[in-house]
Amino acid sequence: LKNLDNVYKKTGNDYIKVITNLSESDIKIGTSWLLNIVENTRNAILKYLPSFV
Repeated sequence: LKNLDNVYKKTGNDYIKVITNLSESDIKIGTSWLLNIVENTRNAILKYLPSFV
């Protein structure tokens, strides 16, 4: 989050500028983080919708 904060301070309050100015390492970390959220959400939903498994 520190790197994200540094990019935010450098580029301002523009989501697209912040995201496009992240380093490759930060992009990989962010992608992994988002995919983890998606997977956890999917798994939680499938507990209640077993017919879709």
